This record gives sequence, structure tokens and C-alpha cells, in this order.
Amino acid sequence: LRRQKMVTKTKAMRTLVMTSMPSEKQNTVVQVVKALGGFSIVDRVCESTTHVVSGGHRRTLNILLGIARGCWILSF
Repeated sequence: LRRQKMVTKTKAMRTLVMTSMPSEKQNTVVQVVKALGGFSIVDRVCESTTHVVSGGHRRTLNILLGIARGCWILSF
């Protein structure tokens, strides 16, 4: 029972970062994240970030930090 509570807390703390994305694509990602749940969207990569979504092939600080932290790097 204790382990299940810890897993729930961990899932609730996962974050996603968007970088180099036009506002139209950002709105789409926000809608999907809200529908699926389990993530919050933040501006910068941090300890709880698991995914970085990029709107283009650019080497932004968030992309590089995401790679260094072992995050999933996704393009949209």
C-alpha cells in the first residue's frame, strides 16, 4: 500500500517542457496533456522533467538540458 502511494506521487510530479513551438502547437499539446493527465507543463527543464517537446530542429537550452538529464526528446 505504501509503495502505491509513492508511485502516485511520482507520477503527479512529472513535468513536460515545450520549446521553439508556435502558440497553435502549444495549445494542442496543452489540450492533450490535460486530457491524459499525469503531467504539468513548465518553462524550464528541472529534476522532474521527463519529456521535452520541440517545434523545430533547434539546439535550445531546454533541449540540451533534456538530453543531459535523459529526457524523452519529441518533435512536433
